[in-house]
Amino acid sequence: MLWIKIVVLRAKVPKTKWPTDKPAETSHKKEKSVLQAKLTKLAIQIGYAGSTIAVLTVIILVVQFCVRTFVIDGKPWKATYINNLVKHLIIGVTVLVVAVPEGLPLAVTLSLAYSVKVSLMFKIIIYSSR
Repeated sequence: MLWIKIVVLRAKVPKTKWPTDKPAETSHKKEKSVLQAKLTKLAIQIGYAGSTIAVLTVIILVVQFCVRTFVIDGKPWKATYINNLVKHLIIGVTVLVVAVPEGLPLAVTLSLAYSVKVSLMFKIIIYSSR
């Protein structure tokens, strides 16, 4: 009687794969497509370019202000000049905030244009489903 119960229990166990030695996080990780990888790389490059341009903008504005105020006009330092320096910093942050979101649609457009160019090279024809 005991032997029959064991057989019935074995028959009810579904066939499943045993867990691998990999951690749970890496086993469920999705792989990126080639287009996603290129877009990610391009978005990172646009972020770096936007940051660099924002920093250069702030440096150029501050140097221009200092040369014009202290060297050319010969004025002494006043505490009110901090307001001008903060304005230059705000302009730099604005350049950074505007550059990154405007660059992402550019990245998508460029990658789409590249994909169409490759499709034309291999003479791949894409038909509309209308």
